[in-house]
Amino acid sequence: DKCPCLIIQLFVGESMHTYINHCLDHDKQAEYFSSLFDNVNGYALSMEGKKMVGAEQDKTYTYSEVTFEGFKSILDLINPVSGYEFVDLGSGLGKAMLMAALLYPCKRLTGMEIVPLLAAKSQDILTKFFNDMKVQYPSIDSPDVTILQDSFMNKANLTSADIVFANATCFDDAQCHYITQ
Repeated sequence: DKCPCLIIQLFVGESMHTYINHCLDHDKQAEYFSSLFDNVNGYALSMEGKKMVGAEQDKTYTYSEVTFEGFKSILDLINPVSGYEFVDLGSGLGKAMLMAALLYPCKRLTGMEIVPLLAAKSQDILTKFFNDMKVQYPSIDSPDVTILQDSFMNKANLTSADIVFANATCFDDAQCHYITQ
């Protein structure tokens, strides 16, 4: 029932929490990340999904990805508090969400993705990963994971989020304004 590495237990009130980031060292985190995404072409899924909804020319649907080391650097600068809530606006395959849980003690992950194929694939990937982790490390507290297939401008409730991530290089003015409000 214990992780093979050093267990760090976080006390919140009367309860103890052991998060997945305490069970995997950096190399194992990077290995799991790669194993889940190496054979998935997010760019192809995005193009197919955009065609399905008639948004091939809409630049606000532009797909991009984070890298393990690059996003790790961002999270390391932020140094999230234990039990934080992470929201990804335009979550794609869920790479940033997975890393948020792999690297720091995260209690809630929310992804908002407008492209149906990407939302479905990210749900599959994250569900498989956390189910596998629960089998390997039964004592871990997995974060609550929600993937909303819709525009974040329709569904986003950012009031409880500790970190909101938006790889917003192609968001339009209305989307950027919405995020900053």
